Amino acid sequence: MKKQRQNFIFTLLVAMQLITFFSCKNETNKHEKSVIKNWSFDKKIALDSFGVIGIASAGDGNLWLSDADNNQLIKINTDGQILETQDGFDRPMHIAERDEALLVAEYSADIIRAIHHGHNDTLDFPEDFDAPSGVDAEGNKVAVADFYNHRIVFTDSTANLTFGQKGTAPGELTYPTDVQFAHGKLWVADAYNHRAQVFDLTGKHLKTFGEAEKMNAMTGIFVGEKQVFVTDFENSRVLVYDLDGNLEQVITDNLDKPTDALIVGNLLFVVNYHGRFVSIFKL
Repeated sequence: MKKQRQNFIFTLLVAMQLITFFSCKNETNKHEKSVIKNWSFDKKIALDSFGVIGIASAGDGNLWLSDADNNQLIKINTDGQILETQDGFDRPMHIAERDEALLVAEYSADIIRAIHHGHNDTLDFPEDFDAPSGVDAEGNKVAVADFYNHRIVFTDSTANLTFGQKGTAPGELTYPTDVQFAHGKLWVADAYNHRAQVFDLTGKHLKTFGEAEKMNAMTGIFVGEKQVFVTDFENSRVLVYDLDGNLEQVITDNLDKPTDALIVGNLLFVVNYHGRFVSIFKL
């Protein structure tokens, strides 16, 4: 009887130790998963007289910038050296690089321009724009942020769709400035509602985020693999969210009226219109 009692106590002690071990391990794993690496400032690229609004990858490690003040596009390397310029635009705003083509939203011309292997074409849409400010493409799908019409225009090879109207309710927009395809959804910078909205590809509203951070004009949005970056223009901030819309970081260092953001490799590039420079951040 005594031996059985001793065996029972020994077994109980071992079980308690195992429970403690696995509990500690689980807590450690939870802590490791909750650790978020923050973006930190690396350097600036001075842009001098360029009034840059949008940024896109050039596909070769370099960057395209839209210079709205001088009605041109400029291609630079990460040291700020100008490699190429293209003029003849009418207030180019946000730009996007997809499948070796560079798409340009021309705010004052009410058109979307596509530049591909030296050819410069205007894309056809069933709707007339009133100051398009943002554009993106994915395969045969194209989406445009139609600023003064307070809507998104979406087209692919089988359908044409518009959604949104001026207002503050979910799915309504007030001067949208930027749009991006990512993770099977459309992500919209709802600039003067000071928030981001996410839609499916039929225009159905899925979620809204960013309102709690009291932004003042969300001018640009970039969606990466795991994070969403939005530029808070008047507050000179970049807000970093996870894909569910949970705030992870607020960047304020070395920013001056940012308008757009882009990830290339492990670097975050942020365009600053007022400061006339690009800020580079790294993890």
